[in-house]
Amino acid sequence: KSANGSALINYILPFNDKFKLETGYQGIYRKIDNDFKINNYDFLSNSYLIDTNSINHFIYTEKINAVYATLSKEWESISMQIGLRLEQANTTADQKTQLKTFDNNYFSIYPTLHISKKLPNKNEMQFSYSRRVNRPSIYDLNPFKDYSNPLVINYGNPYLKPEYINSFELGHTKYWDKRSFYTSVYYRQINDVIKRISYLGNDGISYMTNENLSKGTSYGVDFILEQEIAKWWRINANFSYFRTLIEGNSVDGNISTDNYSWTSKLNSNMTLMKNLNIQFSANYRAPIVTPQGKMFETYSADIAVKKDFMKDNRLSVSFRVSDIFNTQKFDMEAFGNNFYSTMTRKRQSQSAFLTLSYKINGGLKQKPKKKIVEGNGGGSDEGEF
Repeated sequence: KSANGSALINYILPFNDKFKLETGYQGIYRKIDNDFKINNYDFLSNSYLIDTNSINHFIYTEKINAVYATLSKEWESISMQIGLRLEQANTTADQKTQLKTFDNNYFSIYPTLHISKKLPNKNEMQFSYSRRVNRPSIYDLNPFKDYSNPLVINYGNPYLKPEYINSFELGHTKYWDKRSFYTSVYYRQINDVIKRISYLGNDGISYMTNENLSKGTSYGVDFILEQEIAKWWRINANFSYFRTLIEGNSVDGNISTDNYSWTSKLNSNMTLMKNLNIQFSANYRAPIVTPQGKMFETYSADIAVKKDFMKDNRLSVSFRVSDIFNTQKFDMEAFGNNFYSTMTRKRQSQSAFLTLSYKINGGLKQKPKKKIVEGNGGGSDEGEF
């Protein structure tokens, strides 16, 4: 069970049409109570008894208080946005089963800078810098050992620190009447990068946990093409080529990896008739390094069809199939002191979804969400680390 709460106060001060200040406060409260028990049936007593070796009661509490400010300014051909977020985070990991409590309180500063410059002949340059954070999840922190697989024991690390990402990007966009092409070079560095580490115990059993490595670095190039092939057909194609380096000390010794890899994505949107839309998407990721090995390539494709009916398109019917060729799987290999392992993970990724929706009174229009300077970013970019 969990309890969540948030508070947001946002104030915008416009000096004129092209110059404004946005500031505010954000508070986040989160409490997750994970009480895990297994009852086994006992034939002697004709009742269910709790398996005391599988009891796992873990409570994670997170309190975040932050203030932020963003200054936006536009000139004739230049626009700029400068932001700053100050954040205090207080977290408590309470492993009640083991009668252990772990506190981690930290103060962080998150600056951002975005600059855009319009050039002649429908060209535009962009530069951005941001600092964000990835916090460890409750499963990363829980030190309780999972014995569901007696040969591979998983457990979390309550001493994990958040990982911080510094990201720089320089991009260029060229516009045509029916086409745009975006090119960028980027550099990202993660301090205290969180990674899954395996090691072989003296008992001959494999153990897996999470650790903070010293740093990870990724840099590369991105290419994005948006093309209107016909009035009824648009595509978006993305290609990224990058280098990834990871280094640090772990329970299994020193770690140093270096790898070049690439990813590609394709999205196609076709409107064959007035109210009939077909979307197709495909993605491919080449092999990438992990701290102790690599993940092999993975690829999949999805397709969706949507048809609107009735006046004002009130009734919509959509049909979507994920992983239409049933190719999505995850193969990886890992090696360390005195061990080598391979793993294949294949979930039920091929699924079909049928959705019917009906709009009442034309449907409710959502208010646009305000943009604020966030210091609580999500996970790492695909293929980054």
